[in-house]
Amino acid sequence: MKITLITVGKIKEKYLRDAIGEYSKRLSKYCKLEIIEVADEKTPERASEVVEESIRSKEGERILKYIILGDFYNRYNSKCFLVWIFNNDSIN
Repeated sequence: MKITLITVGKIKEKYLRDAIGEYSKRLSKYCKLEIIEVADEKTPERASEVVEESIRSKEGERILKYIILGDFYNRYNSKCFLVWIFNNDSIN
């Protein structure tokens, strides 16, 4: 089994990176774990709702690049996959 985590931004705290490394090592006996970090957008201090939505949209597009090109896409034909994207509230 393969598990892919797509995250926004990099983990900067050493203790969290160490914990991720430890759990990755533990999981390696049971599955292949891949962690993909996509770049985050810088958010201004007092960003408006429109700016925040724009930021989420840009980060979402980066995530979708990995989903569309990844294993998930290969399980569906392109028409079914597009229908799933447009009907899934967590991505829209």
